[in-house]
This record gives sequence, structure tokens and C-alpha cells, in this order.
Amino acid sequence: MNLFPRKSGNIIRERGISDNDVFVPGSIVEKKFSFLAANSLSGASVQELGHHAGYYSLPHTKAARYNFTKLASNLIYVDQPTGTGFSYSSDDSDIRNDEVGVSNDLYDFLQAFFKQHPQFVNNDFYITGESYAGHYIPALASRIHQANKQKQGILINLKPLKVETSVCLLKCYVTKYSKYYDIRKKCEGSLCYDFSNAEKLLNEKTVKKALGVSEDLEYVSCSTTVYEAMERDFMANLEVGIPALLEDGIRFLAYVGEEDLICNWLGNIRWVRAMEWSGQKEFKEAPAVQFKVNGEEAGSLSSHGPLTFLKVYKAGHLVPMDQPEAALDMLTRWMQGKL
Repeated sequence: MNLFPRKSGNIIRERGISDNDVFVPGSIVEKKFSFLAANSLSGASVQELGHHAGYYSLPHTKAARYNFTKLASNLIYVDQPTGTGFSYSSDDSDIRNDEVGVSNDLYDFLQAFFKQHPQFVNNDFYITGESYAGHYIPALASRIHQANKQKQGILINLKPLKVETSVCLLKCYVTKYSKYYDIRKKCEGSLCYDFSNAEKLLNEKTVKKALGVSEDLEYVSCSTTVYEAMERDFMANLEVGIPALLEDGIRFLAYVGEEDLICNWLGNIRWVRAMEWSGQKEFKEAPAVQFKVNGEEAGSLSSHGPLTFLKVYKAGHLVPMDQPEAALDMLTRWMQGKL
């Protein structure tokens, strides 16, 4: 959740994967890539780090394309909403302004992805994210869940959801100091966290070429165009869709850094406890237990049935950047059903 984005979105004219690409709604264009291994940026092999990258032409738009990367570990990264990352359009009307539009686009992409890669259809499907994903995740999960129940399209094997520093209600006490993402530190830079190395890497010519991105398309991590279009979405209450997921046994984890100010743990635990569902009373009465990593106390955990809330110690707005070991342990145990 960046309150001060510094770059406009990717609204460009007649650009794409190649100079002569044609917009075909609903189509996926993919290519293999190996830039990570080739540049020796890590010790991992290309088999471990990546296989395919490409663009998906969104069917309910005039010219919008999502950029995505499918990694060998069965992770899918999608640049969304349109206008962020390497996703782009040549038509201003394709910029979304609410979660209905965003979740429909994501659902359309997933349907096309599984149609093209049926070998992954039976895999468990997890949705994770942080910050404003407190809007994206409940909206997408509800879109998938409803389609599954109505037997629409390819059934997506929806599994537990995980969202950091949730803003489902925006009851996280945004104050005049809201640019601070860690109460212990002075915010430096436009994002308070340093993403410059990632942006530099992604905007290198060799990386763009490997991913099938036009050289003149810039990677935009936070877009002013998308930010302004989504302003009315900021105060939308996305918590309303979560109880239906819980009642059908879909597990939901909300986690937050103890030192986060913009979406602090007090505001988040209050909306989680106030959420009305059949297990609300039991969740509110459930004692908090220690969350330990390698024998050391790393947080406080409250849980009942499919709902879990985790406060991570010594972490600000982005837990994986402040406490990477604790974040990895949390994710691993969560997917294994052991958290």
C-alpha cells in the first residue's frame, strides 16, 4: 500500500512482446527464459528458478495485457492490476478502478493459464500477498470460490489464503504519519523499503529480452495512474467476503508486523475479531500462543478452525523483508497445515 507512488502506469501506444504483435483477447503468449542462471545472479539452476514468462491478453478489455512468470516451483507471479509491473494497455479505459474488475481479470487469466497448462489443474492453489493484497486476495478468492460452486469454467483447487498487513477494512488507523511503515524507523525513499535493486534488475535490457518485454517498456512497481484510478476502492470493505470462505473450510491467515504503523496489528486484530462467522466466539476466546522459529520466539499466534492471526515480532510493514527467516517458516508451515 504505497501512498505516494512516483511513476505513471504503463499506458503505451502499439507496444508489446514484439513490434508486430496483434491483440487477440484471451490468448497467452509464452517463452522460456533463463536469464537468472545465465547471469549467475544466484547459485540456483534455471530448473529451480524459472521456465516460462509471457503475456495474457485480457478478454474483457480493449488492449490490456498481463505480464506473468511461471517458476519451476509452481509459483505464478502476475503483474496486476493493468498498468503495474510490465502489464500494460494502449487504452486508458482498461485501467481498473475496483476489485470487481481486478478479480475478474485475474480469474480470466487463471482460466486461460490452466487451459494451456492442464497438468497443473489438480495442484493445490494458494493465494498469497501483502499490503494492498488485503483487498486483492479476498476479492480473488471469493471470485474463484463462487465460480467453483457454480461449476463455471475450470475448477481451481483453492486452498488456504495468506495476506500480510491486511487492509480489508482499512481500520488500521491511517494517521498523518501514515507514510511510516515501521514505527521504529524514519521513512526514507518513496516506498520506505528499498526496491531499487529489483527495479534495476528488471529494467535491464537482457532481463527484458529474456522475459519477452519490449525494451522501451519500463517496469513500474507503483503506478500513479493505477493509484488514482483505484482511490475509491481504498475504503471498500473486503472483509464481507471472508466469512463465506471460512464457512466452507477455506483457511485464512492474516499476518502483520508488530512494528507496522500504517496497518498496525491492533487495528487488524480488531477487525479479525469483529468479523461475524460461526467461529467468531471461539476465535475471540482462543488464547494466543508463541510462534517460534528455530526455538526462538518470533511472534504471537491466535487461531480457531480455518482462521489464524499472526503478529510477527521485530517486523514492519513488509515482514519478508524485515524477518525473512520467520516469513519463510510461516509460509512453509502454513502450506503444510502445521501453523
